[in-house]
Amino acid sequence: MNKLTAVVIDDALLLPGARELQTYSDSLQKILLENDDVREWFVNEFPTQAPVDSQGFLDDFFANQESVSRFWKIRESSPLGADLGKRAFHELEVKVQGEIAPLQAIMEALKELGYEVKSFGCLPNDPVALEYIKKVNLVVIDHFLGAPAEGEEVVIPTIEFFGSLFLDAWKEDPPLTPYFLLISTVDVASTNRASRFREQINVSESMFRFAQKSAKQGKCPVSALKSFHEERQVLVEYSHFHARYRQSLEKAFSDVQRTIQKLEIMDLAAINVGQLQGERESLSAYLNWLAGQYFTSRLEADKTTFEASKKLPNSIESSLVGHLGPSNMLSNVFSRISLNKPASQEHLRSLGRPVQVRFGDVFKINGVEIGSNADANQLTSGYPKTVLTNAASRLRLRRNRRVARQVFKHASPQGEFRCALLISQTCDVIHHKLNNNQILFVEGTAVEIPQQDKSGMFWETARQINLSAEDGLLIRHEGRFYKLKWDPKEIMTIDRTFIERRLNDLYLGRLNELFALRIQRAALEHLGRIGLPIKPAQTLAFTHCRISASLGQTAFFREKDSLCWVVLRIEKGVGPLKLSGAFTQQFVDWTLDMLEEFELESESQTKINKKIGELRVELCEFSRSSQWSVHQEFRDKTEMHKTEIKLELNGKSGEPKKFPGTAYLDFEGFKPPTTSNQNALVITFTFSKEKFGDHDNHGEFW
Repeated sequence: MNKLTAVVIDDALLLPGARELQTYSDSLQKILLENDDVREWFVNEFPTQAPVDSQGFLDDFFANQESVSRFWKIRESSPLGADLGKRAFHELEVKVQGEIAPLQAIMEALKELGYEVKSFGCLPNDPVALEYIKKVNLVVIDHFLGAPAEGEEVVIPTIEFFGSLFLDAWKEDPPLTPYFLLISTVDVASTNRASRFREQINVSESMFRFAQKSAKQGKCPVSALKSFHEERQVLVEYSHFHARYRQSLEKAFSDVQRTIQKLEIMDLAAINVGQLQGERESLSAYLNWLAGQYFTSRLEADKTTFEASKKLPNSIESSLVGHLGPSNMLSNVFSRISLNKPASQEHLRSLGRPVQVRFGDVFKINGVEIGSNADANQLTSGYPKTVLTNAASRLRLRRNRRVARQVFKHASPQGEFRCALLISQTCDVIHHKLNNNQILFVEGTAVEIPQQDKSGMFWETARQINLSAEDGLLIRHEGRFYKLKWDPKEIMTIDRTFIERRLNDLYLGRLNELFALRIQRAALEHLGRIGLPIKPAQTLAFTHCRISASLGQTAFFREKDSLCWVVLRIEKGVGPLKLSGAFTQQFVDWTLDMLEEFELESESQTKINKKIGELRVELCEFSRSSQWSVHQEFRDKTEMHKTEIKLELNGKSGEPKKFPGTAYLDFEGFKPPTTSNQNALVITFTFSKEKFGDHDNHGEFW
């Protein structure tokens, strides 16, 4: 196993300078005059021709920085030992010790971790030292090798030194990727100087850390080093893979470039004729797709990247996610490939001509108002047959022309808008094969993600890697990041003429084909299911809910019209019937809102108010990481209509979550949504008698 090596570069290692020590020349010369043995030791170590009592006795000594540095290292070997410094330059010793204490802690920690450490007080120019630094595993360096007051100019030599050194290191096989720890007494991180420094010396952010250097925070750099040492092997493997992939990328790109250059005019003409028969796109659009596919095939055939990837962790537990600082780079990549504006569409829009809609096109439909009766008729023509939703009640609502006018007008919160994804096949759209020109869309919602929330951005991107249509996609619109989440159950048709007349200016772009196909598949699966009548005992709708509680003779209640869905399914198997389901977020939010309102209105009843408050906080915390679910067994189907169903709130471990009260759901029969207004929701919280006296007090939530 190769020995781990490290280098520490800091001008504090040269302290004190000759000028700083010279301010104490009088006290030092006085001690030399008064102590013959000390004077003899000093003259032997640092020969001088001047008499000890002369004014220029120490001039030659202070003129040589190497002599000053050596004196500082061996000063305690004088006959006076440590007393020499205490009597001659105690203040300077305290100052220097404060400067080098963090460096000493770093070097001691590195040695404990098994590193061979070399230190320099300045950037070395010796070829042997340069070759050593080029191959080290770890570099610790002060940001300002000089006075910070001198500004950015003092950093330029360091950037040039490591920039050229690491550029050569990347070309090695395997690439040499040292871990880089930047330290400074100045908080360069807050001014982005550390980030600029890292970029200019060509070091990956994952292999770079900044730690403030001070006597009080001496442990901070040490903890950063220990953290790196624990993850070093995984970091190095990822760095090696990154370098290999970059090399493969360059080879594949060169191959694609040569192939495109060899295409003849006849080849281009043949491609153009072929795509015009089917897609009717521009030749550039088809060549873009062709070049991308060829480029991908060359990368997939590369064995070096495959071999490098086999060395990477193959389990989630051993990955580095959560140990490294998040960045927006991955978010930029995914948002770019998720939604793109084709040049052909932008050209048509610039000419004021209607966009040529294709599969995967996305439109912003928030705030669109259907003004005239003609528009309303046009939009609603065929609506009872073509608008497909997840509930019969929604279908009835949209038969109403007044509501149809507001299909795209409903308000959205700040930083949020509604949108529609075209999922009809491109060939059907461009060849006008759709009945009544009704184009199929899926509705979705785009919610803004603050760019400063790097952690949130990272996790939204990580979810997109799974390519799940339900988890949402990351897009960038007007310079802002949005999470675009589609609801496969919200399927509708829009007349082609209406799109060309009204949605032309609301064109957002074209969704990546891979993502669009997944959303289309999910939507069509739901379409096949919700096209049939919803069976009783599978879905319950609560359109009128009341929350109430009683304590003694005083009653509190709150009524609210709401639409809450609970999807329940009968699990097949031998034995008792098993009923399970999950509550929608709408139901969860409504319950929490009602509890909060109830808590505010019951402030005068402090005992029950305290219990409700505790329960609301617990439920709110629980809802952030877990789902509300129902699990119940019955002897037969008739028992389902009269049995109380317990609401189980289970944490990540699967164990039931304990709350201040016990929550239950009670359904008055399982009825289809057409009679859902007769269904009642009951959640009962029973409180202990120890806290509320001998009365059997309880709160009921209707």
